[in-house]
Amino acid sequence: MRKGIVILIDPVSDKGYIVDENEQDIPFFISSLTGGVEVGDRVTFEIKLSKSGLTAVSIAVYVEQPAKDQSLLPSPLSIYISKESPE
Repeated sequence: MRKGIVILIDPVSDKGYIVDENEQDIPFFISSLTGGVEVGDRVTFEIKLSKSGLTAVSIAVYVEQPAKDQSLLPSPLSIYISKESPE
């Protein structure tokens, strides 16, 4: 399963594009979506080889959860580096 962000949706041509984690633009067909997506949505998807090249399929919107509780990390202002002065 790959991850990416929807960067373009063109209903006239029935195509959209996702930029994946490798910064590749992967096209998809709007008519093949089972749910709705919008520009800026973070999505997971799979790659299928079609007549026109690589195509994103099985596209699903996801919400990224923070890995850690950010409130437990020290703020940058609370970290000090002390240098001893030469005597």
